[in-house]
Amino acid sequence: LQSNSGKIPTESNFKSGKFYASKNSLLKESGHDWSKPIEQGPWDIGFKTSVITTGGIQSPPYAFFRNGMLDVEMDEIVTWTTGNYSMNEGVSYIKTDGEGTIEWDSSAYNMIVANETLSYIETLQEEEPDKPFFAYLAMSAVHIPNSPPDTFLDGSPVAGQYQNNHLDALLELDKIVGHMSNSLDELGLLEDTIILFTSDNGGLNGLTTFSDQYGHYSNGPLRGSKGEIYEGGIRVPFTIKWEGGKIPKGEKRSNLIGLNDIFRTICGLVGINVPQGQAVDSKDFSRYIYNEKSTYGLRKYLGAWVYFDSRLQFESMRYNEMKLVRSYQNSTAELFNLTADPSETRDVSSQHSDLVVKMFQRIRIDGPCHDKGGHFRVKTERKARTFRYISCYWIRQKRTEKRCAKFPEAENHCHYSCAGRNKQYCAKDAYDDQKLFKIFTNTY
Repeated sequence: LQSNSGKIPTESNFKSGKFYASKNSLLKESGHDWSKPIEQGPWDIGFKTSVITTGGIQSPPYAFFRNGMLDVEMDEIVTWTTGNYSMNEGVSYIKTDGEGTIEWDSSAYNMIVANETLSYIETLQEEEPDKPFFAYLAMSAVHIPNSPPDTFLDGSPVAGQYQNNHLDALLELDKIVGHMSNSLDELGLLEDTIILFTSDNGGLNGLTTFSDQYGHYSNGPLRGSKGEIYEGGIRVPFTIKWEGGKIPKGEKRSNLIGLNDIFRTICGLVGINVPQGQAVDSKDFSRYIYNEKSTYGLRKYLGAWVYFDSRLQFESMRYNEMKLVRSYQNSTAELFNLTADPSETRDVSSQHSDLVVKMFQRIRIDGPCHDKGGHFRVKTERKARTFRYISCYWIRQKRTEKRCAKFPEAENHCHYSCAGRNKQYCAKDAYDDQKLFKIFTNTY
């Protein structure tokens, strides 16, 4: 059984068959054994300590899991119904019916995770002061339902300071960033800590936040919003600070980076070599941070993919200032010049047919539903350092899963063939080269 954050623990004699767990009643549903930890969570990828929820403040179960274990007693679990509740820190909002702790308070969520993060850092400094740490703080702001607390940790007011809850939630977010930075400074860690601030998607639209009527546009002039293939859905802020690393203050950079590039960049900043075969889709932009002229090794292309109803619906490819958008819903392609047209209002694909074909070829290379053509080199015997050449066609012929597992290089070349269960998310023609070029190459 799977949840958003891992495998649900079950009783030893439980047989799931085709049973699907309901998120609304995960905690008390028969067959689940919450004396066991969730499997396949943060603790399985190197996190020493974790405090998580499976759906933030948006969906049940409304409870925290500490190091994989449900952090609430079973007799304290209640069923919450959609509505607003007056709690200790403010008004708690329940968006979806479901089980959770009787003490659940969405308005306290961000302060809880901030305090938990600081508690971990403080404990680490007491027990292992010379040991480096990585802390990932994922806040609910500004997810709906926006739940600003009455007051912040320092006693300063939050709720009611602006015209609506969304703007108050932004205020709380600002306060948390400042609070974390100040706390690191008090611990004597600020100078030696790299701080990254970013988001995993674009902002919500005005129909969700109701903030545009007050002059606040989450995505500025960009087209689209969270969940869309246009810039408003995928372009996000990225800020980095490192006092001791002498990162230039007040400077800006303008180049293509993805969140997957953070892995190699952090390694580059602190002088760690990335093990072979790791972070294969990550680019190191650490030198570019220090000097905007150091562009060697930066991305020339950046792709994005959007899924709806368990299917790939849109994909895009960015190349310099140009961006290609492909729709599987109506088999169309659009090309935009983001320098001249950041709002993506003018399709210029008919003026750049060669570039359209080039960018579609890149989608084929990078996309999750495409296999690369030709042969590629793989190791056969690690000790003997011998190699052979194989193709995605050979991978698909038989024992595909075993072949993908045997040759790690195949994961980077045969995106579709080695996708396993993820194949179900690909559109039927997403990996069809003949149809791809028939539709788009001959259009112009």
